[in-house]
Amino acid sequence: MTPSLKERLPLFELSLILVAGIIGWAEFKLLKIERENRQNIKEVGQETKNRLERESQRFHHENQRMQQVLSELQLEFTNGLTGLDKAQMEDAFKLPDAFKLQEEYWSIAEGVDSGVNDVHTSLTNFVSRRSAGALARFQRRSQDLKNWVAKEEARSEVERFQVWPMPNMPSITWESRLPGNGSRPT
Repeated sequence: MTPSLKERLPLFELSLILVAGIIGWAEFKLLKIERENRQNIKEVGQETKNRLERESQRFHHENQRMQQVLSELQLEFTNGLTGLDKAQMEDAFKLPDAFKLQEEYWSIAEGVDSGVNDVHTSLTNFVSRRSAGALARFQRRSQDLKNWVAKEEARSEVERFQVWPMPNMPSITWESRLPGNGSRPT
């Protein structure tokens, strides 16, 4: 016996209702899982934040402790220096400046020696030959030497002003470079 259309229709509607119920139940479960996931994410985020704050505080405390140890060590080294040690320390700080000054003097001496030799040679050639070309070479070499000396004087003036402390500006003494003294302006 074949069921009629009227008998099959409630079966179809019941099937649709059952499918809609299953979809609704699945949606409800998904929303519940989503809420749980959000809650878990918040909890994990809070735990992570708390852990990072604890680590940060621990690192900060450790950093302060290390700074204190280094400051005490620096103070011990500074207090341990005697007058002779301070003089040696002062010499050690002045040594690079002395080497630079020596290098500058050697450079100037070489330049003057070379320039004077060139001028002397051109003067000797002019006196022996008495030609206009030799006179021009002598004058050109003399002018080159004058220009070089003027350039060196200008450069030394610029460097001197760079090294000297400016008015109303603190200068740093060798004592202020010692550990534990910080930078005491004088």
